[in-house]
Amino acid sequence: MKRANYIFLLVAMLLCGCSKSGITPDDQIIVPTKPYIYLDAGVSTRASLVGGTVLQRNFRVYGYTYDFNNKWSTYRVTAKPNVFENVPQLVTHSNGNYTYSPVKEWQGGKYTFFAYYPSSLNASGVDVEGTPYVTYAPDFNDTAEHRDVMTAMFEDTSLSSSPYVYFDFYHRLSAVDVVAMNFYEHSYDDPNNANTVITEKITIDIVDLALQFKNVHYQEAKIYLDRRIASERTPATGANPYYQIISEDSGSGIYINYNEDATLRPITAQNNSSMIFIPQEDDDLEVTTTVKYKKRRPNGEFISEGGSDVFTQTIETPFKQPLKEGSRYYLQMTFTSSAVSISIITSDEWDDIKVDYEFE
Repeated sequence: MKRANYIFLLVAMLLCGCSKSGITPDDQIIVPTKPYIYLDAGVSTRASLVGGTVLQRNFRVYGYTYDFNNKWSTYRVTAKPNVFENVPQLVTHSNGNYTYSPVKEWQGGKYTFFAYYPSSLNASGVDVEGTPYVTYAPDFNDTAEHRDVMTAMFEDTSLSSSPYVYFDFYHRLSAVDVVAMNFYEHSYDDPNNANTVITEKITIDIVDLALQFKNVHYQEAKIYLDRRIASERTPATGANPYYQIISEDSGSGIYINYNEDATLRPITAQNNSSMIFIPQEDDDLEVTTTVKYKKRRPNGEFISEGGSDVFTQTIETPFKQPLKEGSRYYLQMTFTSSAVSISIITSDEWDDIKVDYEFE
């Protein structure tokens, strides 16, 4: 989860990376002449397509107003959104500001707001009573349609607190990345001196990488915008549902970072590295990794075996754990002189700092 505090309309410019949002001297602060409702999501974070299409920082909001004597927890049973004319209300980002139209004024009473991203998700309608929700289903044949889902809630507020509605966005799916160490140390006896051991740094050039995920149990999720209400998930059909991600030829699916890691780019070298999953309750998820790679000596010479300098290895790796909502998982690929191994690294909190895509 990444804190995303602030509001649409002319308020706070999104900060780059993942630092917390705030008002800077360069921001244009417009003091409202009327008690308008201002809404904002003020932190850059990852909630975009995996396939590389850059989305605008747009999101949607449900608004509910009710009597001061009520609380959302009791009112929600029969509540219908009643604040915005278009439900859910689209909020758009342009030139550092969030705006929506027509702008609504505070009318007294209490309010509860729910926000979700991306704005194109299928969402519950104006006539639906109770907590609103969005539905999400990955396209197992098209990795470009694997989207993240983020939601936020602002509960039992009123104008007496502030005209601004500050949102905290939470990741509602699971993410899996592949990180490959692109070198290893190789030692051997010096053929010219029996008492000397030579150690050289072998660089790994990944030519191609294919991932096949098996035992993905859910094909759709109804995600309630209140995180306290569990999502409802639809089981996947078929005896062994899976999806596969394959990199581009000639290593263009791999990006070598400055910290000497290689991170998978599923579609092209310019695309994001995450694979998005509906959270899984079961612990039988498996990934089959097939990697083709070359071994390059410090002098640029490639190591060959059997007349080829391309090595191929397939590794089957069980996760042995459920995929939790809002968590991130890394498949750490480690090379040695004779083998490739995979280990699973878990980040209990989705760390946006390590992600290339921002909230756009």
